[in-house]
Amino acid sequence: MRQTPIAAHPFDVAELTDTFDYPTPPTAPAIRRLTSLGRGYIAHHILNADGTLTVTHFEIPDSTTSSRVIVERVDEPVTGDFWLVMRSGFFDDKTTYIPFRTGKLVENQSKWVIFP
Repeated sequence: MRQTPIAAHPFDVAELTDTFDYPTPPTAPAIRRLTSLGRGYIAHHILNADGTLTVTHFEIPDSTTSSRVIVERVDEPVTGDFWLVMRSGFFDDKTTYIPFRTGKLVENQSKWVIFP
């Protein structure tokens, strides 16, 4: 069976993009970044009790040595309308899209999208 592309999913995907621009992106010095990381970094988040999401820090692995990881502390809220993408692994087929509106978690789980 052919898998349906996410764009064909029955919810408004006009606002759903593959990338998210953080207000303060990582500014690590030029190093050889891992090609396995599309952005070159891993963003770490915390879901706060009030339903907001905070980016705490970025990890930027150096591809020349497995022991060198640059960590940049950010501690700033993620604002606006966006989708938090959750899956158990990089190649996992089942993905849950959790909406945030004006920076707050949409708690109504009927608004969450599980794909496929």
